[in-house]
Amino acid sequence: MLDKIVLVVAAAAAIGYIVYRLRNSSCCSTSGGSSCPQLCNACPYSAECIKAETMDKVNAGDRFSILQVKDEDIRCQLMRLGIDVNECLTCDYVLPGGPVIVKRGRQQVAIGRNLAGQIKVEVLSRHGS
Repeated sequence: MLDKIVLVVAAAAAIGYIVYRLRNSSCCSTSGGSSCPQLCNACPYSAECIKAETMDKVNAGDRFSILQVKDEDIRCQLMRLGIDVNECLTCDYVLPGGPVIVKRGRQQVAIGRNLAGQIKVEVLSRHGS
């Protein structure tokens, strides 16, 4: 019985902490400050900092979903690899000045930096959060 009480108290504390963090965010975009937008890329405070961007701007470890592929030929190439719009992927590696390596299940695909810049994504979770 005591272990169930401890579990309920721990769950309530965790929920309280999450609510506190969301209400008292010191994030650059939610605090109204004029901070540099790059600070949001590593912001652990709020889901409001997670914004739509292009695939070439994701970091290793980020989970993201593809929102839009502007070029129909690129979309067809991605479909041949089993990747389509609304697909959830994980960024495995980002080679400096080179391709972005994404992972879907156990499959890894290297997408060139220029090509990745044409694919609009929504970051679902950052590496540190």
